Parts: sequence; C-alpha cells; structure tokens
Amino acid sequence: MPDFSAGARGILALDFDGVLWDSVDECREVSVRAWDAMGKKPVAAGELPARFRQGRPFCRTGHDFFVVMSFLSEDPRFDFARLEPEQFRARRASLAEEVGRFDELFYRIRTRLRDTDFALWSSWQRPVSAAIGAVGRLRPRFRTVTVATTKDSESVRRLLATAGVELPVIGREVTRDKGEQVRRIAEREGCPTGSVMLVDDLLENLRMAGGAGARGAMADWGYNTPGERARAVREGFPLIRRESVESDILEARAGFAVPPCSEEAAREGRSGNR
Repeated sequence: MPDFSAGARGILALDFDGVLWDSVDECREVSVRAWDAMGKKPVAAGELPARFRQGRPFCRTGHDFFVVMSFLSEDPRFDFARLEPEQFRARRASLAEEVGRFDELFYRIRTRLRDTDFALWSSWQRPVSAAIGAVGRLRPRFRTVTVATTKDSESVRRLLATAGVELPVIGREVTRDKGEQVRRIAEREGCPTGSVMLVDDLLENLRMAGGAGARGAMADWGYNTPGERARAVREGFPLIRRESVESDILEARAGFAVPPCSEEAAREGRSGNR
C-alpha cells in the first residue's frame, strides 16, 4: 500500500457521468426534448435507447448530443462502432451554429426538469454502485476526494445526496476543460497539480488533465470502448476495474511520487474559497 503521509496524500478527482453515475438515459431524454424544441424531424424511438448509448462515448458535453441525434435522424440504426472520432468532430464543426443552439437548450431543459420534477428526472439515472461504494473507503487515504465534471455542480450535489454522499464539486459553470478543472482543484487545496489523480471514462479528458500536469487513470466502465481503453493504457493511463475500484486506484496512485502540498498555502486557499 502507498504511504499517504500528512502533506503528501494526494487528491483524488472523480468524473461524475460514467464514473460515479450512469446518466445516459437522462442525456437521451433531455436531448430528445432539445431536438424537438428546435423543430427537428423526430428520431424513431424504437432503436433510440441502444443507439444513443452506443454513441455516448463520443460525447463530452451537451452540444455533442446534437451530433449523435443528427446521425440517428438520418439513420435510426446508425452504427457508431464504424465512426472515427475525427469524423464525429468534423460533423460537429459542420453543424456549429445548430450545435450552439442545442447546447443552450439542452442545459436549460435539464435545469427545468430537475427543478420541476426531481423524482422523474433523477429516475432516468442511477449511481454506479461499485464506484460510489468505494468513495467512503478512499476518503481517508487521500487529502481530499472531489468531483470534476462537465455537468453543473447543483445537479451533481443533488444526485449524490440521493446516495447519501457529499463531495466537493467543480462543474461546467466554472469550466468544461478537465485540465483547468484539475488546476483549480489543486489551487483550492494549495497543492501542485501533480498531486491530483483524475479517474475518468473518456480518454480526451485524461489527456486534458495530463496536459495540465495531473495524473490520470481510465475507468473500464462508463462511456468508453475497448479500443479507447487500449489506447489509454498505451498512453500510460492505468486501468481502474469496476470489480476492484478501491485497490486499483490505490495501486495507480502508488505508481508515481505524490508531490507534497504546502500546508500554509492550503490554509490560505481554503479560507479564500469559503
């Protein structure tokens, strides 16, 4: 086991959608409403749940769901397994204006659904029990455990509360860039960015965090593909297995030196964020 001594215990940052929570059905329900609000041709419902889930690995934030819906509006049985990330990004770029409108609608509709019928909205998503169950056991082993997400913080806090969990959250209202998120988390704690380890299910997010100087590990569940997991391992991101979340996270953390945090800077950082 790693030695998490005082001042060098490290920070564990966990992605929310995909890692802590399975929210793909909620994303689909909100996407359908946003799509319809734009006056688009309805997408056939029969294949939608399975095909939307298959397209989920291409999506980081709300605007990406417009691209998924656009493919399915043309072909309800579109096979996302044959789509390359570059093709998805090119499609998104070609639809930039509509993508922007959809993004605004998506988050407005999500907030309205959450605030007017929380029971219905929350029923479309559920915790990943293996990950949520590990949080409490991991908290004493790290300086802090926090959520880094492209979802809004209020939604995350309210959903976590349904599982009896309370964690600090940095969400989309601060930044959608995971690199900037890990920098903000480290700054808040008065620690170097290298003390943060992000567990995420999307390789793009791990690359962003790595570019900021943080460490990363790939969840083998959530919204990724076998190919993406293999690429993550080749790029040096250890794999966190669903059946051994706690031990794999601790093993991954033991694989690199945890730079010490300045206790004085940490106190100043915390007082400045109250």
